[in-house]
Order: sequence, then structure tokens, then C-alpha cells
Amino acid sequence: LVHQQGDPRAAETQFGQSIAAVPDQPIVYNNRGTFLQQQGRLDEAARDFSKAIQLDPTYVPALTNRGYVYVMQGKYSLADADLTKSLEANPQQAVAFGLRATARLHMGQAGPAIQDYQTAATLTPNVAAAHYDLGFAHFCHRDYAAAEKAFEAALQLGEQIPFLAPWQYTALVFSGQRDRAVAQFAAVERKPEAERTWFDVLTLYLMGKVNEDAVLAAINQTDLNAKGMQTCEANYFIGLRHASRGQTEQAKTYFEQALKSGQKHL
Repeated sequence: LVHQQGDPRAAETQFGQSIAAVPDQPIVYNNRGTFLQQQGRLDEAARDFSKAIQLDPTYVPALTNRGYVYVMQGKYSLADADLTKSLEANPQQAVAFGLRATARLHMGQAGPAIQDYQTAATLTPNVAAAHYDLGFAHFCHRDYAAAEKAFEAALQLGEQIPFLAPWQYTALVFSGQRDRAVAQFAAVERKPEAERTWFDVLTLYLMGKVNEDAVLAAINQTDLNAKGMQTCEANYFIGLRHASRGQTEQAKTYFEQALKSGQKHL
């Protein structure tokens, strides 16, 4: 409650007092670990989750939470192990399936990752993120028809998901549905230039309606966070279009620039 009122120091003190009062209960370590994770103190959070697991090796919340922290830290094999144990104890955790899928995708295990994302989408059919995460996994696995189907399932839920536009357009084109792609995104071209979003510009580039210079010029230069993300996305999609034309060296140059941006969201 203190933390919710904006006083994390007092909240941390209260967590310490709770642990001192009942030091043999995994829930108190898990709760403090969750607080520390929310504060970005991942190493400390992992230690608390580990203590909870030491007290109860089958304590599902701590296993899932430590798995999340390991994913955030790039410790994907450790995350996979924790999340597998958690799911063995409670297989109804869509979040845990999604996290394990992310870990497995980073380890190059596309097939198992897709299976986990599919399970997460089945458990939460009305959650758009579960469907587009599955779509991204299919996209990375180059199953563009399946990717487009998952993207469409996410959009059918009625949410506005503007960042999906360039991905869905590419998935349609790469799965042999260019005419449908052009028809579906024709409205983007009709938008007045002043009303176009960043994702409109990316989509127009993929449609061949604007050039690379226009994409790079559209990158937000005032918001550093947006600039980093858009720099990554611009170079990725420019590289992808070159790759689709067999222009390997040009594609490689742009993909390298995307990597140099240091972004992890893509």
C-alpha cells in the first residue's frame, strides 16, 4: 500500500519487516521480489525469488517470476528451466507459456516457441498480444501465411494496434498475397502527409510509395527513446526489402545498422 502511494523506501522497509516476522514463508520473499523487479533491481529480485523457491521448490509464483527476470536478463536457458517447472505445477498460465516461448525463440528453438505461443493464445483467446506474439514467432520462422493469420486474429479483437501494419503488409506480400496487401493498405496512401504516423511511413516504404531517404528522415529526432526504436525499425525494414529483392549486400548493411542501434524490442 505504501508503495502504491509512491513511497518505495517505506514499502521496502515494510517488506523487510514482513520477512523478519515470518522468515519461513515463500510469499513474503516473492512479494518483495516482485517489488524489486518493478523497481528495475533485477539481481535483487532474483535473489528473493530464489529464496522463496528454496523454501518451497514448487512455489509457482516465484518460479514464474524468476523466469521473467531471467528472460529480462538474457539468461534464457535458466528462464526455460524455471518456467517449465512452473508450468508442470500449473499448466494454465498463459503468461508463463509466453515467457517460455520468448526464451526459446531467443535460443533458436522456433518450433517449441511457436507451440508455446499457440498455447498462450488458446488460453487467452481475447488477448490481442497473445495472437500477435504468435504472429511474430511465425514471421521469424518465415511462415508468413501463419504470421498474417495470427496478426489478423489480433486485429479482429477490435484493438488499435498501429505497429502491426508494416508486419502484416510484409506477411501478406511474402505469402503471395500482394494484391490483397495493396488493397488492404490503400487507405494509408490516401492519408494526408501531415497525418501519417511512423508506421504509415514504414508501410508506404514497403509499398514502394516512398524511398529510403523519406523513411530515415521521418525518424523522431526529439524523443531519444522513440529515435532509438525507429532507427532500428527503419533499418530492419529497409534491409528486409533489399533482401526480398536478392540484394544481399545492401540488406546486410541495413541489418547491421539495426543491430548497432542496441534496441531489443524488435
